[in-house]
Amino acid sequence: MTRQITVHQKDPAPGKMFGVVRDKSGTPRVDGDPQKLHPAIIAMFSKAERESLGLWGGDTIIGASGVGRIELDGDTYTAIDGVVAANELWLDGVCYAPSGRFDVPAGGTFTVKKES
Repeated sequence: MTRQITVHQKDPAPGKMFGVVRDKSGTPRVDGDPQKLHPAIIAMFSKAERESLGLWGGDTIIGASGVGRIELDGDTYTAIDGVVAANELWLDGVCYAPSGRFDVPAGGTFTVKKES
């Protein structure tokens, strides 16, 4: 069963600034494991840059169990990875918070209603 999740846009890390260092040709420089970058930094990369770094190029959902990948088909999201107690969604590089934490199993579906 597909459930509807109500979300609102939020500041991903209040009081923190994030930036990307690039070389003279514009390629991002990443020290360490790109998988451990904050989602706000990953959102600054183009899809091609994310893929070249071995990062998921699509939307993500974050919860107590970690970061999960989600795919959009029409107006319905499908979880590639299951997530427990989801509290952030990164959709098109923008951070959203659900009205309450929720679980989504791998293969589970949901729709998103954005509130202002």
